[in-house]
Amino acid sequence: MARIGEVVERIHELEKARKSAAERIKESENRFVNSEVFLEDRLVTKVAEKAVDLDGLSVAGVDGGLVKKEYAGVDIVVSRAVASFFEYSGGSLSDSYTLPKIVGSPEVDFIESPLDIRSFNLSSSYIRLKKEVGRAIRALEENPDIVLMDGSIIPQYAERPEKGTEARKLYDSMVEKFRELLKKSEEKEVLLAGVIEDSRSKRLSEAIGGQAVDGSTFGNVLKNTRDTNLLEYLMEKGFRTSVMSFAKDYEKHMVLNDIGEKGKEVYSFYLKTAEEATPVRIDFFNILGVSETADKVSEILIPLCCYSSTYGIPSVLVDADSRAKLSSKDIEMLESKISSVIGPLPGLKGLRRNNRPF
Repeated sequence: MARIGEVVERIHELEKARKSAAERIKESENRFVNSEVFLEDRLVTKVAEKAVDLDGLSVAGVDGGLVKKEYAGVDIVVSRAVASFFEYSGGSLSDSYTLPKIVGSPEVDFIESPLDIRSFNLSSSYIRLKKEVGRAIRALEENPDIVLMDGSIIPQYAERPEKGTEARKLYDSMVEKFRELLKKSEEKEVLLAGVIEDSRSKRLSEAIGGQAVDGSTFGNVLKNTRDTNLLEYLMEKGFRTSVMSFAKDYEKHMVLNDIGEKGKEVYSFYLKTAEEATPVRIDFFNILGVSETADKVSEILIPLCCYSSTYGIPSVLVDADSRAKLSSKDIEMLESKISSVIGPLPGLKGLRRNNRPF
């Protein structure tokens, strides 16, 4: 087992190597965008000085909350999805509202078929995503200038369950909602983007590192560095990276393949929205042209994040998150309501591992 001093020294060495790699990239950054991953000729670009004047702007932010619990005979998922709308006049917030208009009790889903824990976790994730996307579709109908989602506009790390299973039905239903979301964005000509707070992707770093040909440690360092970690050394507030293809191979990307042709118009870039915050990853649907859409999204996001120098997440998404959030108390309230009506039943007994007496 490594001692604390050894751990500290290793972390220091890693960061020193990453900083050195970033300095090398800065010296000749355009050399490193010669990759199928990058779709523009500069690695880092400053967002236009004329960042969007918020006057007259209408933005929507969508987020969801979920809590779930296994019982002896049934699994319960409690979820909620909220869209917050901010409207600006004279450069400041002039009005706000939510969908639903009144954020009341969360929705309850019962999964009657017995599921193993992995299938239950997947199924509950599909339920939440479907509701968030449904709320985003409803938000698009309000014709804001942009709809922002907490997380990607494409399901991340989703697995395709076996056909004929309850989980597969939920997966297929969720994917259909994503198809509808992209179609609606295109029809309404409303910008659609997802904000990923803490991306763990290494795609940008690996793409740059893969171009190293001198046998140095440069390539190996980057292949083991998260994009956001590297970009801390490369970006200042108000800069974005080159637009990147969302996937290395669309045909082999399971979810994109299921979504279909419109999935090919989803792209990514990183944006430094606050002085002291790690860059955020932005996934967006192309409706204006790849670079044009990335610029427009960036120019809107920068002023929406100016309230904090350390967080860098659009205020409208912070509001949606606070309204959608759920806790274990929501499950407890549901249990109490059910018990008051039908009394104790074997199927609603808690799992043994959660009721150990010691």
